[in-house]
Amino acid sequence: MKPVQRRILFTLHHYKVNQLTKSANITGNVQSIHPHGSSYGAMVNMTQADRNQVPLITGHGSFGQFNSKDLEASAERYTEVKISDFGKEMTKQIDDHVVNFSKSYDGRLDLPDVIPVSFPLVLLYAQSGIGVGFASATLSYNMNEIADAITNYIKNEETPILYPDFATKGYIIEDEDALENNTINGRSTFTLRGKVIKVNNYTLSITEVPYGVKREAIIDKVVSLYQQGKLPEVKNIKDLSDFKGQNIEITTKKSGVDLDVLTEKLYKLTPLESTISSNNNLIDINKGLPSVMGVEEIIKKWLEWRLSVIRIGLSREVDKLSKTVMLYEGLGKVLNRVDELIDVIRHTKKNDLLKVIGNKFNLNEEQSNYVINIRLYNINEGFIQDKLDEIDDIKQKLNDKQSVVDSDEKILSIISDEVQAIKNKYGECRHTQIIKKPKVSKIVSKKVKNDLVSNHEIIITKNGNLFKDVKNKNSLVLEPGDEIIKSFIMESTVKLQAIADDGNIHGIEVKKIPSNINKVGTNASSLIKDYPNVLLILTPDDEQVVYGYENGKVNVWPTSSINFSKNITKNAYDKDSKLIFSKSLSDNEEVGIGNSKDWKIYKVKDFKHSNSRIAKGTYTLSNHKLSVTYDEGEKNGK
Repeated sequence: MKPVQRRILFTLHHYKVNQLTKSANITGNVQSIHPHGSSYGAMVNMTQADRNQVPLITGHGSFGQFNSKDLEASAERYTEVKISDFGKEMTKQIDDHVVNFSKSYDGRLDLPDVIPVSFPLVLLYAQSGIGVGFASATLSYNMNEIADAITNYIKNEETPILYPDFATKGYIIEDEDALENNTINGRSTFTLRGKVIKVNNYTLSITEVPYGVKREAIIDKVVSLYQQGKLPEVKNIKDLSDFKGQNIEITTKKSGVDLDVLTEKLYKLTPLESTISSNNNLIDINKGLPSVMGVEEIIKKWLEWRLSVIRIGLSREVDKLSKTVMLYEGLGKVLNRVDELIDVIRHTKKNDLLKVIGNKFNLNEEQSNYVINIRLYNINEGFIQDKLDEIDDIKQKLNDKQSVVDSDEKILSIISDEVQAIKNKYGECRHTQIIKKPKVSKIVSKKVKNDLVSNHEIIITKNGNLFKDVKNKNSLVLEPGDEIIKSFIMESTVKLQAIADDGNIHGIEVKKIPSNINKVGTNASSLIKDYPNVLLILTPDDEQVVYGYENGKVNVWPTSSINFSKNITKNAYDKDSKLIFSKSLSDNEEVGIGNSKDWKIYKVKDFKHSNSRIAKGTYTLSNHKLSVTYDEGEKNGK
């Protein structure tokens, strides 16, 4: 738990807040052990039922809603809290001192370093934060599944692999790789989806949203998309949510709207589908250092810790029972000498009494002290005999508990029984349903694509000018000596990639190229603000690029090594020698390479091909500097 959460829970336990009281009273008490500002925000988080599967605090009043940014909690002077039944369950061993305690900052109170919980809360509550430079993000899992996983682990049976489960419900998409990484490595990303239902032929209702997503964000996004023309079929969107549940109602135009297509667009374009990541960077209690742990290791570490806590508690009980037996055995020594005992007490000075009784009846100091402090009306043979009759039962309990202390197997069995009992009392069915990756019909997919993606005709000239969606190509005016070298259709979401003379490849978004300009054009480098000049513009249709270096080497590499969605790709080419030319050519095309002394024409397929953009290439003009490109050769009549 975070320190503030631990201190809130301790405060509720310490002051026995079993009845509702003003939240302000509790935050005031927490302040005395947590002097870092108001703890009310953390208290709200621990109380919200739509955030936590099993809240540690029971609240009365408006504590807001976790999935809303606008519906916030009332001020602490208006709300009331008490420790929940589950909170009591988790704190019942604090007073047994089975964990280490430290002084509060002012030295007035002893605080537990950790709460001796009987259920792994680290797996039950999703948390994120950062402390002393270390970021952490843990996910929540279903209580029933956690308990079964612990029991199976104890029994060396196959442990159920835990998918995250959130109180916000919704869906989590099945992902074996993400599950394995989360289970073993402790870092992973899962995809969550909200729940959309059809109310009628023109109305959708969003009744559940992914964990961490605020419903206002979905509404704002839908409005924005409508304004952009990407959701023209939406007529109205209203938030009808209340404390009984969520309901974002989307009304469409009543004719010709395919609700399946609209639903798919909502998942694609809004936070209705989102991701959540785990980074289980936790404090290893044995080492006292942060460590990233998979869920499997968390269960193992928690079991080791819980085993040690129970052993400490049982050892204390063994010591207490052993002491009781020892004291009662002292009583046995005075059973037949009660009158003599009374006479010694009557005639001995107080300061000498312990020593005299010890010597007289062969008692140790603790036994002597116990005998002396027996109330007068209990100093009789009947009382003493009753205590002696209990010795055999106490010894049996002592032996039973000692056998448990000495056995990891028996303690683990106790832990298994504990978590199963908690599961039976507080556990609920899974909230977030696991679903396979939704398969969208080809018809719906095609409609969505047609609705979302616009295609544009792009023209590239030899001088590196770009034109988009020119209505009348005959009116196109180019710079002197410039000519069209390529024309193609591209989606607005795709990026052209431009090799620049800074040694990198820069992404140029198609949607940012001005449309219907019919003269001069937009030079590619002007679209990449503050970046150097462009040497070559590539499209997803280009298969390979030919580089020519000043040292006479040529490198041929595939464009598949470029991610066409990236803004920048570092290291576009080898920088050991100056790049003289770069061209997108097929294997059957020719390229002329030469200088003032020598000239050769090659087919691209004759060059050695590389899979790397930064390969140094192979010599074509050995020991001669390359200085003339194919285009320059053509200009000179070669």
